[in-house]
Amino acid sequence: ILDDVDTLSQFWDLTSRTLLNIYGSERVDMGGDSEMRAFYSSLLQRTGQLTEDYGSGSVSMMVLVNDKPVVNEDTVGEVVSDTASDDSYTLDDFSNVVYYSNKTRTRIELLVKKGIPVTDDVCEKLGIPAPKSDADARAAMLTTMHVDQLISLADGHILLSPDLVKEGQDPPLDPAHSLTRIGVGTANKKGIATTAAMRTVASRLRLELAAVQDLKFSSNATAAAGPLRRARAWKSALYQTSGAPRPLGEQVFILQCVSEGLLDEAVEALWTADGGKGAVAAQPLLKELVDHVRTSAPGVMEEVTTSKQLSVANAGTLKEAAESFLATASK
Repeated sequence: ILDDVDTLSQFWDLTSRTLLNIYGSERVDMGGDSEMRAFYSSLLQRTGQLTEDYGSGSVSMMVLVNDKPVVNEDTVGEVVSDTASDDSYTLDDFSNVVYYSNKTRTRIELLVKKGIPVTDDVCEKLGIPAPKSDADARAAMLTTMHVDQLISLADGHILLSPDLVKEGQDPPLDPAHSLTRIGVGTANKKGIATTAAMRTVASRLRLELAAVQDLKFSSNATAAAGPLRRARAWKSALYQTSGAPRPLGEQVFILQCVSEGLLDEAVEALWTADGGKGAVAAQPLLKELVDHVRTSAPGVMEEVTTSKQLSVANAGTLKEAAESFLATASK
């Protein structure tokens, strides 16, 4: 898991400046997408190869991403120059060869020759930091370039959301915008990142969570109520305290309850009670549910953990046990 690009970014900057100092900007073009992509491609090829003693194959790398750049509060609003945002820039303003590659400067030169004003808005459309933008805005855009290249090359990425932190979600990962490419494009089933049991119960998870995002701006409260309840049930099922991960069988069972709609009403009542405590409020109920199933259907969740499969018979047993508990708990 790669959760910090600062060191890599510093190494990139040091490499860029060293090459530029030695060979000059006419012979070295650093800062472009293709150069940065080659840099990280070479890095990822060296993440590791396992020997036969450890199962062979390569080490998979996932990028842990914050969906909102972290800025330095002490420098927010610090403007490098007092030039108004609608003023146009000249080619000389893009002379910083670390921030702007030769390809970028060539594009800027063409715009200038055509008489097209190069403003902050144009820079934003080109995906480059404006020369006289806020210091933090420029740094955030450059960091984003590094993260984008890593995401495109890595085996997947996990998106962390500050909004989910505020909701009390733990861990605050956003499944709707996270993904894995492990096993994609290969016939090797061992490369698939998820188990058969997990795929059985979580096939609609990302889609249903993403649908709720679209309903945030809906004026039809009745239409949004059902998907919102389901989303809260999914989030409650994904909640795990740090250092205490659920066994696979337990995860599969809880996700099965959500996918079949068994937890929608119970979780909704807990989410909205006492001022609304989010997913954490549903955890006592889920614990009691799991404990009940361990007693009423002993060994079933353990079998799922061991086999990594959810048979039709075991799915039926788990559902029946869950329904009997929830029927009593709702009274």
